Amino acid sequence: WNLHKLPNNLAVKSIFIDFNHYPNRIYVGSFEEFGYFERDRYNRLIYHSLRNQVGNYQFHNDEIWKICQYRGKIYFQSFSAFFVLEENSIITYNPYPGVLYFFLVGDYMFAQLINNHFTLFDGEQFRELFTRTQLNNDNVVAVLPLGEAQLLVTEKNGIFLLGGDLQSPQPWPTETDKRMREGV
Repeated sequence: WNLHKLPNNLAVKSIFIDFNHYPNRIYVGSFEEFGYFERDRYNRLIYHSLRNQVGNYQFHNDEIWKICQYRGKIYFQSFSAFFVLEENSIITYNPYPGVLYFFLVGDYMFAQLINNHFTLFDGEQFRELFTRTQLNNDNVVAVLPLGEAQLLVTEKNGIFLLGGDLQSPQPWPTETDKRMREGV
């Protein structure tokens, strides 16, 4: 085992390995820092920070909680912004409200916005699918594929089935629903 540290000995909060485009890259996110490890010609992992490529954005307690690949681009997501790596350049998005979670399911990229609605993200724009009130004012914390549909797991109100229309979540009753609502 070898320990590979980030600048300033920061803890890694997220990791993503791109097996398709750059099989030697290990993308990592941390506190106000993100980048990737890549093997050099001596097979050593060398860290390359991408933070210095971010222009016109002031980091303020940002932690990169999620890294994912969508349509050939790498997304680094914090709660106040997200950063997109395409080729060798970084584009910063600072949406309001911010993204609480990104979810990749098949060809879709969904986003739960902070204290807001559930959306479909096309790589640049968010399209509202339905409002929080349709989930009893709750956040989606996981999206799981189920054939042509998706199961939406919420924090407190159980599971919902989202059909192919992507518009009408329906409760998916389980034996644990009551316990989830009670926070047990």
